[in-house]
Amino acid sequence: MHEVDVIAMGERHQSGRQRVLMIGEAKHAQIMGPKHLGRLTRIRDLLASRDDLDLTDCRLACFSAKGFTPELTGDPRAVLIDLDRIYSRS
Repeated sequence: MHEVDVIAMGERHQSGRQRVLMIGEAKHAQIMGPKHLGRLTRIRDLLASRDDLDLTDCRLACFSAKGFTPELTGDPRAVLIDLDRIYSRS
């Protein structure tokens, strides 16, 4: 069993498959790194094997109040969301 902190669903296709747009993990007191992205990747791969879900456009998101390692910051597969991004007024 796997827990997912954040999931964003899109409209259901005419085929009946539900679109999964994003899955994410949230940490308050940890700096997030590649192991967190690896966990999300494994969960996405498990979900992709289901016939009722479409993960073609699924993004992997890391939410952290403490920040991210340089390795994760440089990884284009991850959407990184920190407190500044959440509370920015732009």
